[in-house]
Amino acid sequence: YLTPPDHLPEEVATALLATYGGNPSNHGYIIGGTAVVSEAVEDELDDIDGLPVAGYMRIWGSDRYATSAAVATIGYDGLGMLMSRPALATGENFPDALAGGVLQGDDCSPLLLTRGTSLSPEAAEVLEDYKDMIYEIRYLGGTSVLAPAVRTAAKALLW
Repeated sequence: YLTPPDHLPEEVATALLATYGGNPSNHGYIIGGTAVVSEAVEDELDDIDGLPVAGYMRIWGSDRYATSAAVATIGYDGLGMLMSRPALATGENFPDALAGGVLQGDDCSPLLLTRGTSLSPEAAEVLEDYKDMIYEIRYLGGTSVLAPAVRTAAKALLW
């Protein structure tokens, strides 16, 4: 769910209840530091009556590229994600990552954000760390969004 940094919209609270109400084993994840999703939002989440979330784990990095790498690493190391088919999307605009996130989530595979003209060091580190598990890499967006240099750099780390 997307939320502004400083408050939780009523529509998000309603959607959370509709989706997760009645399942007391849910754990929540807040993606981003407190500048992106404030502690006030976390407090609002805790105050939703009937939302059966046992607690929240905040996953973040120094910027969006480091955050996506942290999600991928933590997702693989402890949350059951697979590293077989990671995807790269630009962190400079959101539509490809937003739409591709659904694909990656359905596939239990991570989505790594990178700059459009060069592979971000954070994404490169994840690819290199897990290269023995990766058999396919997905590029979300055309070459005007993810330059050929990004694709070449990613392939060079893997094969």
